[in-house]
Amino acid sequence: MLFVSQALQVLFVSLFIGAFFVLFGMLAIDEVARESWIGPQENVLVTISIGGDHFELTAELLKVAGGLAAFSGFYFAVAMLTDSTYREEFLTELTDEMRISFKERCEYLKLRRVEA
Repeated sequence: MLFVSQALQVLFVSLFIGAFFVLFGMLAIDEVARESWIGPQENVLVTISIGGDHFELTAELLKVAGGLAAFSGFYFAVAMLTDSTYREEFLTELTDEMRISFKERCEYLKLRRVEA
């Protein structure tokens, strides 16, 4: 349960950071900059037009945002396990709930043995 909870937190943080970088890349990087970085052969997946401005989602942007999101998720996972502030903030409540749950399960099992 602890692993699943931590994995979900890391996944949520990674997805949020990835979405941020995709949105930031679409807004900040124009066609001229993209062409100078990756050349004229870009893989435009989606084009959004808002008020005369064109924002393009490219395969290269998704790859870069995905890499940054994965690295950030890995960093968050390591920081969560090694930093005492993160441990207190994220893990203390969960471990307390698990401790209570295990204690109640032991009581339940004792009652079942008495009844049998």
